[in-house]
Amino acid sequence: GGIQFDSRSNKLDDYEEGTFTLNLHLPPDSLTNSHSTQNNRYIKIGSQVWIQGKIWLSGSSNSGSTLRCSGLPFTTVSGTASTGSMISRYGASFDFVPYVYSNSSEVHFYQISTTGSWNQVQYSELAGTFECHFNITYHAA
Repeated sequence: GGIQFDSRSNKLDDYEEGTFTLNLHLPPDSLTNSHSTQNNRYIKIGSQVWIQGKIWLSGSSNSGSTLRCSGLPFTTVSGTASTGSMISRYGASFDFVPYVYSNSSEVHFYQISTTGSWNQVQYSELAGTFECHFNITYHAA
């Protein structure tokens, strides 16, 4: 199978799409109500992976634990980190982005502080109900 573009060895034969489950790392004091990670999809062409994810939280936490989740369908290649785009509603009064470290299958979330430094988003910074949708493109190991 695959697509042959010319007589050379430029054959596209590595295409995959599907769904995956994100595992939200909850803070030690846990959220008082509920959480979910839904509608997570991916497309992989060669080593390039595009993911679409959603996180929904209801409740509150006083924890300084960082908002992160694991379970990406493929580990990122060593030496290359990736970021993406995100939209959120409810519970966050600041903008932030999803970020995947090199050689990782976890998504972390960062905001830019007023001093220009990057800070990981903490559960205590999210109030009440929180929902976000995000996309990330990265290279698989």
